[in-house]
Amino acid sequence: MGLIGQEINEVTLLDRNAATLLWEVLKQVGQRLQAQVGFLIPLENLPQTSWRQPEFLNNSRLATIQEQLKTIVLQSWEANCDDFSTRTAILGFLDGNLPLDHWEVCPLCSYQVPGWLILGSTVEMGLNHDLEESLQTPLCVALKTAQLKYQVEKNQRYKQLQQKVTEVIHNSQDLETILHCAIAQTGDVLEARRGMVFMLRYAEPIFTNRQQISAPKVDVQPLTQWAQTPALETQLTSFPLTASPLFLKAWQKAPNSVILSNEPVAETSEPSFLQESQIPSAGLIVPLMGTNSGNPSSQTVLGFLLLQDDPSRHWEPEEQELVNWVSTQASTAILHNKTLQQAQSLVDERTAQLQRSLDVQAKLYETSRHQVEQLQQLNQLKDEFLATISHELNTLLATMKMAIQMLRRSDLASERRERYLEILEQEWKRENNLIKDLLTLQSIEQQGIELDIQSIDIEQLLRQLSDQFHSQWREKGLTFNLTCPPTGQEQNSITIDSDLESVQRIFSELLSNAGKYATANTTVEIAVSQLSQNWIQIGVTNVGYGIAPAEQHDIFDQFRRGKGVTQKAIPGTRLSLALVKSLVNYLHGKIDLDSEYNPEGVGKTTFYVTLPRTLTAVSPEESL
Repeated sequence: MGLIGQEINEVTLLDRNAATLLWEVLKQVGQRLQAQVGFLIPLENLPQTSWRQPEFLNNSRLATIQEQLKTIVLQSWEANCDDFSTRTAILGFLDGNLPLDHWEVCPLCSYQVPGWLILGSTVEMGLNHDLEESLQTPLCVALKTAQLKYQVEKNQRYKQLQQKVTEVIHNSQDLETILHCAIAQTGDVLEARRGMVFMLRYAEPIFTNRQQISAPKVDVQPLTQWAQTPALETQLTSFPLTASPLFLKAWQKAPNSVILSNEPVAETSEPSFLQESQIPSAGLIVPLMGTNSGNPSSQTVLGFLLLQDDPSRHWEPEEQELVNWVSTQASTAILHNKTLQQAQSLVDERTAQLQRSLDVQAKLYETSRHQVEQLQQLNQLKDEFLATISHELNTLLATMKMAIQMLRRSDLASERRERYLEILEQEWKRENNLIKDLLTLQSIEQQGIELDIQSIDIEQLLRQLSDQFHSQWREKGLTFNLTCPPTGQEQNSITIDSDLESVQRIFSELLSNAGKYATANTTVEIAVSQLSQNWIQIGVTNVGYGIAPAEQHDIFDQFRRGKGVTQKAIPGTRLSLALVKSLVNYLHGKIDLDSEYNPEGVGKTTFYVTLPRTLTAVSPEESL
């Protein structure tokens, strides 16, 4: 035995990791005692190990027996069984699962690293289930050395885990990426089988003691999972917190963790991933907490970290402390992510409000700019109107003054007197019509005019108006042509029921306008047509320079005249077409323009007036 102890000491002095050191020690003991198989099962702070002679047992079977032996040893230790009872349980298991002629089941009596050495052989090994001092001491030294090495390795792995979790939190803004890295790194370092992260969604805020709430309205939603192999991954779905007694207990006990190793799983009520046969119920549920202040029982639980492993897993306090650290970092990341989301939402809302404000300001600016332009145009129109009216009035007054002065002469012949009286009367009529046009426009725009509806013979009216202009047109050599559609035997002409004075004013202004802008020695044409049973159309056409396309859209505005007309010094007040359109609209009709601009003076201009046959039969809403 002394030689074996010396060899164990030599192995212990070599620079190996904990697992390799334990395997080498077990190998030396097994070979020296001519064993076929051996198991070294420390009770804490060390991994168990196994050894076999070549071709004696396959690795899979060896690993299964090792795990089963570990479970028996841990259960006996937790039940405070004595060495005899533990040895009896181990031997009973080995006789039924790995029959060999001789078994040595020896307790390792180190108070620091308790455990069991188990050897199986076909020959007598001579230990009698007890280790001599010469073998016990080197074994304990080797175990202690392995424990120190294992603790250093474990601390290094924990430190690397903390560094990786810290780095991913600092370098990533994606919450799922952060939490997946946290659970994957933690499961890998702690050598668990599977890990999951769950988030909680509350139907309503909970501010009271959680332990007093038996049926909270909370849903558990899986976020991410990790497993040692793809075969261990499972399908996760959301479920109510009340559907899992284990998760409900973990929620009520938060911020404390819940160890599932000692918790029986009720297969009829727990989610499927807690009932799967390939992942037993041994596990650790660690809550993700929302705050670190106030009463712990009333703090918000954000979610859970779940680690699952074999049933023989014993969660060491330092392992639980490490998972608690990870959960704290994960909780901070969740709160940070929510804060960023709220801040981003607030920024987006403020940005949208600012954009809406800018849009409103832009619209107000555009409206103000448009109003300023309109005011400038109105001021320009006002100035032009005042200048035109002043010019027209001065012209009329000058002509009337001249006629009056000539009439004062005593030597004036009677023929000349009659001529000046005609001039005086014509100029008075022009001034009277100008004032009347202004008053009529103002009356229509403000309160309307009173209509006297009567039957109007359109052909008769138009011929009477043309006769009135005959003397004026004679000087320019203008002729008049009226075209009316044929009528039936019961109807001699086309009639409409409307306001006579307004209709007269409309066509008087159009005929006056046509004669004024017509080229000399041309014909002014009037065409009457019946569009339908309820509507007629009268077109007034003259030949002249026409109206340029750019000026046609506002030709009906008050005080508007074409540039060509102004440049040719054709007299006028710019009110006639505006008055015509107002009267046509007031009679529930419409007026259209078709003009061909021609600098040679041979372009045709036609104003089409459409009026209802019966004014009382239509409403303003039914107007064309």
